[in-house]
Amino acid sequence: MGMSGRVWPQWLKFPTLRIRAKVLAGFAAVLAISAASMGIAYLGFERVSAGVATYRSSVSEADLARNIDRELISYQALARYYVVTGKEDDATAALAAEARLKAAIDQSMKGTSNPAGLDQITHLAREFKAFSKIFADILKVKRDSALVAQNQLTRGANMLRYKPDDLPSNANELSRAA
Repeated sequence: MGMSGRVWPQWLKFPTLRIRAKVLAGFAAVLAISAASMGIAYLGFERVSAGVATYRSSVSEADLARNIDRELISYQALARYYVVTGKEDDATAALAAEARLKAAIDQSMKGTSNPAGLDQITHLAREFKAFSKIFADILKVKRDSALVAQNQLTRGANMLRYKPDDLPSNANELSRAA
């Protein structure tokens, strides 16, 4: 028994070691405990770091998806508005929105690493390509129709312009023939 009445375990008794050796052994124990706790902290930090990287990746992909969504809504609205109005300014705005949507889809394809997400974006890109082809056809038909109508109006206006000039000569010919 020790002086305080406690029984010390055998491994804590260092009767043969000097005080300097005991201090060094204590310091070595503190270093070993510090190294173990730092190793555990490092492993924990690696887990947190991997979680943060995953989070950043998902946020980046969500931003890309939000950009596609915003540009898609804008493109649909402008394309519908052009189909209703038929104005060339509206067609220009719709084509600009189409280019922005294509750029957003391309950027998302480059920035997505998830295979399932990449498949969805590829499917969206195919649908977009089909829709943009339909819109281009509508645009061509409307422009051709406007050109034909303009040509017919010009021809009709020219005919109407010369009709009043022809009326007196036609009246003279009719009066001579009668």
